[in-house]
Amino acid sequence: MSKSFKYRQVASRLRNELQNRKSASSSNAAENVADDVRPPGLRGREIGLWYAKRNKMLKEHELKGERQHDMLSGPKISLPEKVVDRMKKEIDDVQADIAKDSSSQTVQTDFSRYRETDFMKLIQTDEEPQSSQQSSDLDTRLCEEFNVTTKTEKYEEMFQFRQRLPSFQHKDEIVDAVKRNQVLLVAGNTGCGKTTQVAQYILDDALMNMEGSKTKILCTQPRRIAATSIAERVASERGEELGHSIGYQIRLEKTPPRSIASILFCTTGVLLKFMEQSPNLSEYSHIIIDEIHERNAITDVCLALIKKITEHRKSLKVILMSATLNEERFAEYFNDCPIIRIAGLTYPVQDFFLEDILEETGFDNFTKRRKEPVWWKYKKPVQEATPIIQSYANSLRQKYSQKTIDLLKRPETENIDLAFIQHIIMHISNTKPSGAILVFLPGFSVISKLYDNLQKDFPPSSYRIYPLHSLLTGSDQREIFNKPPEGVRKIIISTPLAETSITIEDVVYVVNAGKMRRPYFDFERNAKVFEDEWITQANEIQRKGRAGRTQPGICYHLYTRARSRHLKPFEKPEILRVRLEENILTLKVLCIQNVKWFASTMIDVPKESVIESSISCLQRLGALTENEELTPLGLHLANLGVHPKIGKMLLLGSIFSCFGPISSISAGLSFKSPFFTLMGKEKLCDEAKRKFSSDSDQLAVANAMAEWKMSSRNRKDFCYTNFLSNSTMGMLDRMRSQFAQLLHHSRFLSNAQCDSQENNRNSENVDLLKAVIAGGVYPNIAHRVVKIRSRKDCIRTVERKGLRLLPSSVNNDPKAHYDPGFIVFDEMNKYTTNYFLTETTSNVSPFGIILFGDKINVGVKDNINFISVGDMIEFRCDRSTADMIVALRDEFNCLLNKKILESSSILWDSSEGKLLQIIMDLISTHNSYENHEFDETSDNDDTTGDCTEKT
Repeated sequence: MSKSFKYRQVASRLRNELQNRKSASSSNAAENVADDVRPPGLRGREIGLWYAKRNKMLKEHELKGERQHDMLSGPKISLPEKVVDRMKKEIDDVQADIAKDSSSQTVQTDFSRYRETDFMKLIQTDEEPQSSQQSSDLDTRLCEEFNVTTKTEKYEEMFQFRQRLPSFQHKDEIVDAVKRNQVLLVAGNTGCGKTTQVAQYILDDALMNMEGSKTKILCTQPRRIAATSIAERVASERGEELGHSIGYQIRLEKTPPRSIASILFCTTGVLLKFMEQSPNLSEYSHIIIDEIHERNAITDVCLALIKKITEHRKSLKVILMSATLNEERFAEYFNDCPIIRIAGLTYPVQDFFLEDILEETGFDNFTKRRKEPVWWKYKKPVQEATPIIQSYANSLRQKYSQKTIDLLKRPETENIDLAFIQHIIMHISNTKPSGAILVFLPGFSVISKLYDNLQKDFPPSSYRIYPLHSLLTGSDQREIFNKPPEGVRKIIISTPLAETSITIEDVVYVVNAGKMRRPYFDFERNAKVFEDEWITQANEIQRKGRAGRTQPGICYHLYTRARSRHLKPFEKPEILRVRLEENILTLKVLCIQNVKWFASTMIDVPKESVIESSISCLQRLGALTENEELTPLGLHLANLGVHPKIGKMLLLGSIFSCFGPISSISAGLSFKSPFFTLMGKEKLCDEAKRKFSSDSDQLAVANAMAEWKMSSRNRKDFCYTNFLSNSTMGMLDRMRSQFAQLLHHSRFLSNAQCDSQENNRNSENVDLLKAVIAGGVYPNIAHRVVKIRSRKDCIRTVERKGLRLLPSSVNNDPKAHYDPGFIVFDEMNKYTTNYFLTETTSNVSPFGIILFGDKINVGVKDNINFISVGDMIEFRCDRSTADMIVALRDEFNCLLNKKILESSSILWDSSEGKLLQIIMDLISTHNSYENHEFDETSDNDDTTGDCTEKT
């Protein structure tokens, strides 16, 4: 019998076997396969084939959610009868005041617009921009004023520059096309002037044709710094100060222009806020959406909304602006709207690729790839030395030295090597004429490291070094536009932020590392991932164009020509790579009732499963009802402008007056932990982190921030001693301040200072802080049982067993003894076959989970009373305790609704403060009573095979 025939027999038997199992009950199908015994008689490849088929089926069942798990079994939480009676009396005392002060009728009236009105009905009225009754007189005055301005020396000087821009040659064409079409697409390369000039052409034409009173232009930018810097530039070109005909508005900062004959630059997020007040944007005559080619999720949402508005408001003029990258796709989306293409004004830019740089600089000291820690062995290896590069290196033998060819073949040569980049910067400084250097790197962490290195080796007398990142403050970002003194070279280290929108005039040299950090969410594994990937051809063109704005430039690409030829044309749109909670919440505030229908009208349609998953997350947070309607909490989370989970945590922190530490934790979860690990000193780093907290990674960040703030004179020494990044701490502190401003602006905080006494009367209550953290990251809750006999640490969620903690976590101390309890976590990351929980907090009060979680249920099972949370966790308790908790939770939700509608800080001497004190007392009771015992039976019985040794 031939081998091939024998393999076919095995495959046929396996297919029949799998088909039979598919028809079996889905609840035990995976277990049946897992417990199956390999058929006898198989040899060699046959055995591998059988296991491959079996493992594939197991994975399919797991991904489809066909495994059935019982709820997590929590502790017995029955309280002494005297305690229950006392708390019931206290609740009754405040109940009347809370109910009296918060009118349910007010809630119903306020939310009737969000729950009963549909966006499509709101935009069906074609309203014109409001204008003065004496429009002819006003238009005459505006025209005369503009004529006077055009004759000033400053205006004429700037106008001469504007005439040299390529867009000026298309001025009449653009203005005429805007008049004749409702939607126009302007596509132009870097330096053509579309961003600063198109809006001015429209405004100037309106002023000269006596239509200024009917003209109000809104121009969106994807980034805060772009909106502010472009507004300042345009105002300067018109010989004005900001606030006359030109203004800007970003979150928490604005300089509005006059109400007519004006241009407002804003972010896309601000545009969505305007739509909340006026769905069809009736205040504006023209909407310009810039940089649409970047494909940000929020920009794609805006495009879909604008398209719906134009269908009903025919008077609205829409101008889309893009780089000359796939512009036909956008024109087709807007019913084949006309396209005006403008050539860019750039000087010649010489390309130097990796082989050229190695040949010219002679650098050969690349850092070899270090061996990863043992626990990281599960990470999927990255294949960097591709056959394409190997083949290309061999083809260069007649053109480049053997040393260069050998270097190209080394896998680490195309990695981001900071020593190599620093060597290139020094080479440019020593051998090239004056001009600023712009370095593109993928993320803040590597920018921070290079910045620190350059600060040590490049004297400030000869260099000005600026980091550029979206999370920097506006004042820090604006410094990059300052021209240095003669003889001083400017160096900007930036993320892709500097690719478009931002123009730094004196940049002559670009160092392109070739990588971009693209966040994406792995829905299959339920994990958010940040990976450094190769840029696209579109990114390469944009980065190269930054070097030739004012004179011929040079672009140093830190990858080979072969790599350049194999770059993807465009990146995958963000709307297809991320979770959609924030976007869905925004759509709900805009009264879009059917989110799935709206998503189907977008230029790229997200998967329905992704939308459903995001809606489910919002429902568990309390932002949406079971019927997918907006809640008061959801409205406030949307107004905060941060991720809903972070927003809920901040909101709870402000209500319970523990805002300082919670703002630090929120900043750390939004950005990254300030703790770092040095190779060879992992134990020292972990011990330093545990000094700040022994059972919470989040509280370790908060406590470290508090001590860092107190060490104002020696912060760098403090960070060095405790393995903290000083630059990251500074970033987190600025984010904290922004959070405080947001909550103060919405009147949840009475003081805009994070660490003020008014905002932190309960910040020392660790049990409360843990409960607030749990309320924010919910439903990311796991149960931990440590088996003393087997010394195994068993952690599971309701869906998955055998979870692990990162070795750097304070909750993963091999020397410590952990009691059974709940762990809350930020994310779950999967590496091959193992799942790790990140940023964990242990010993969380069951009462905090019950009070701040989603729907609860009280019932009886097997003659035992229980209270469950979100079909995830079940707690045993007597009926009186359960009734008291339900009553307390109802009163807290009533107070929360009241505060959202009234937007005021807590009055601690009133019934509000008394209610919150009852909650804090309850959350802390697990340290006061000994009858709270965990039922470990289910975990001891069903996780024996899944529990893993501590790493």
